[in-house]
Amino acid sequence: MAVQANVLVIDDDVDFVASIRAILESKGHRVTHADCGKEGLRKLAEIKPNVILLDVMMEDESAGYGVNQAIKYQGAYQAFRNIPIIMLSSIQESPDELYGRASEVDMIRPDLYLTKPVDPVRLIEVVERAAARAGSDAMA
Repeated sequence: MAVQANVLVIDDDVDFVASIRAILESKGHRVTHADCGKEGLRKLAEIKPNVILLDVMMEDESAGYGVNQAIKYQGAYQAFRNIPIIMLSSIQESPDELYGRASEVDMIRPDLYLTKPVDPVRLIEVVERAAARAGSDAMA
């Protein structure tokens, strides 16, 4: 049986979030939603997710990159550094493709980058794999 994930979805598109919620909850995963990056960062300690689904374009066109950078590199979020971040965006180019020449690209690179629309089967697969990996990291 797959690991049940506690997923934090940080995305301002309510229709997209509703579809993601339906897909993941149909497989027994718990889904909490934040509609902007700031709210998502506030909810980290409250819900202790083991997977984060993160949009890029929210408050501004690069808000998701800032959230990723905060979680992975800012001391205030150190306890959440090992949570896998799966970025879901309508931007077809990954951070590496967009900013590959920038030395700071490592700071905004998520664990996985998927483009919208996302295939439901693929989404379930990557969330469950990430949750299993997060669970095994916690046991180590």
